[in-house]
Amino acid sequence: LMTTLLLLAPILLPLAAVVATWVFVRGHNDPGGGFIGGLTLALGVLVPYLGRGADWVEARARLALHAWIGGGLAIATLAGIASFATGHPFLTSHYFKGMLPGLGESSLASAVFFDFGVFATVAGATLLALTTLGRLEGRSTAPSVALPGDPATADALGPAAGGRR
Repeated sequence: LMTTLLLLAPILLPLAAVVATWVFVRGHNDPGGGFIGGLTLALGVLVPYLGRGADWVEARARLALHAWIGGGLAIATLAGIASFATGHPFLTSHYFKGMLPGLGESSLASAVFFDFGVFATVAGATLLALTTLGRLEGRSTAPSVALPGDPATADALGPAAGGRR
């Protein structure tokens, strides 16, 4: 399984980024959007972690996951507050129309900025949670509770439990 992950990681990460972008853009008219796109990107980024380990990946790519989360929350909040500038309630969506070179007349909903904030927050939080949990695996070798009569914890409990002074 690890060999397969090592071989597929260079292919799966760009593929996951393309699929995440497609799901993000598609989310305004069909199922998808920032939340599912963020999860898709996070799963693609996790593949090298599974194949090589956290130390190998983080030595080569420094992901500022706290910045992803904070930046995403800031973008989503600013998208909501921006509707106040037009005299509308929080998170009211607006459409901007204009001419784009090569594309002609196009429109953009302000909700895309909120969705992008959700996208960044979900991707960052998912990666942070899963990489942190992955680092915790195998750290604790001592039991979390000292049990009387257990030779591994007798010293911690003292002479009353059969430990040494």
